[in-house]
Amino acid sequence: MVWYQLYVLDEGGHIQSRTDDQFEGDTAAIERATLLKKDHEIEIWQYTRYVARVRPEGVFSAAHA
Repeated sequence: MVWYQLYVLDEGGHIQSRTDDQFEGDTAAIERATLLKKDHEIEIWQYTRYVARVRPEGVFSAAHA
């Protein structure tokens, strides 16, 4: 299990809240963010490594490995 930070962003792209949680990997963290997204974007980080941004419309941008 690895620690990830999920940042909920406001309409201006500023951090509204942060959740720290452990996941098996990037895919599990992205799946969790998809459940949380509602009407905000969520950025996923694994410490200093950008993982993905999940958008309300269900489309996300992910870092290239």
